[in-house]
Amino acid sequence: MINDENDNYEVVDIKKQGKHKDTPVNDSNNVFEMSLYWFNKYFTDRIYPELLKESQENLEDYSSLNKWTKTKHINIGCVTLILFCLALFFPPLIIILPLLYLFQPKDARKTRFARILKYKVFSHFNIKIVSGFDAFLFKVPSRDMIKKIFLLSSSGYSVDDFLLFTYKDLSIKIAEVSIYIEKGRDSIELRHILIGTKINKKFKGETFLYSKDRKIPLLQTFDGQQIFLEDSVFNDNFKTFSTDQIEARYLLTPSFMSRLLKYKLAHKNSLNIVFNNNLSSAANVFLDIDITKDKDFFEINSDPLSAKTYWDILQEIKELLEILDALKLDQDIGM
Repeated sequence: MINDENDNYEVVDIKKQGKHKDTPVNDSNNVFEMSLYWFNKYFTDRIYPELLKESQENLEDYSSLNKWTKTKHINIGCVTLILFCLALFFPPLIIILPLLYLFQPKDARKTRFARILKYKVFSHFNIKIVSGFDAFLFKVPSRDMIKKIFLLSSSGYSVDDFLLFTYKDLSIKIAEVSIYIEKGRDSIELRHILIGTKINKKFKGETFLYSKDRKIPLLQTFDGQQIFLEDSVFNDNFKTFSTDQIEARYLLTPSFMSRLLKYKLAHKNSLNIVFNNNLSSAANVFLDIDITKDKDFFEINSDPLSAKTYWDILQEIKELLEILDALKLDQDIGM
């Protein structure tokens, strides 16, 4: 049964992903290398009975979630457009438009019940999916850290999902964050994925780089001074600041710059990377990637009792891990 809203699931020590005795995977021994066949088999044999029991004990919540995934969102935009056109001929209809937002269906994918289902599935693979990060080592302790990582001069933020797991001997933390930038009396929302990890390279200062297509507040300042690296194409796409020029070149080797540039040009995401040992005890490298507002990661978008639903979420995680593979952050080879 679902406990009351004040209860939460504690995240135990993050363990390396090992293969299950009845679930063959390849030599890397982690769920990200598991085939769809074996994922389906393990899901059917071990996970599905747990989800079915949870759903039977919470029929109302299950029905609400299942109905949501079948009907998706009511297309408020189309309804608004139709009413707006009608209001041109019959102006009193304009008063109905604000009421549409009062009757939008609640997003059942973000309820406590949906989070519990995701928690049950991915805890089998030592992946913790929780909401918020106040209770964990990897957290945002102050607005100053938000400003530094997300390059914002004035903002609030909220966390939709937070993941903790290990990948290729790296302790990974991924947060889906909504950033709210104040503009006068209004605010705009930006969506970001924040990835934190801890690499073995020793450094004391801070090195910060961001892609030039990212909008930077006019009054934004950086620690240290701007560094112009040897790769002119890299300099055309990224700006780099560091408190230590020698350390920056130790971190940003030609091979690292080449891999980052290749990833940036292939994916076309605006991103920045912060190397800093003092922002968090659990991570010394932070990667901030912007995403479109209509992209909602790690949510249940189809049958909540189907293996495919969670396989799709797994593929979203794998997509984000591509940048770690591209940058080879797990290898202590001078980056």
